[in-house]
Amino acid sequence: MLDENEIKSHLLSLSKAQWIYVLSSLAHQLTVCARQGYLEPDLNESVGKLRTFNELEHIVTGQLTHIVADQNRYSDSDFVEIVFAKARAESCLKDVEWAFGFALQSLLRH
Repeated sequence: MLDENEIKSHLLSLSKAQWIYVLSSLAHQLTVCARQGYLEPDLNESVGKLRTFNELEHIVTGQLTHIVADQNRYSDSDFVEIVFAKARAESCLKDVEWAFGFALQSLLRH
């Protein structure tokens, strides 16, 4: 599994088309991560986990929308920092590393 620094290095070298692919795949993988909330026996933890992944989804899909529409958006480095800062703050760094790694895997094989 790639760690945060390896992921950042790969992400910052992507073309626009690759970013579109990675962000759409990342959005899908974050929904997989969010499903962990369904299994939490504690309702507050379940809601918290779902809220965290919903906020990450919002950040990712917002960036994706702005890339596709060729609108002002976060710089690639700012976007990556925002996502990882949120992941660290919400104690889901390993989930986000997994989701990014999954999203990047087909690009790294080439």
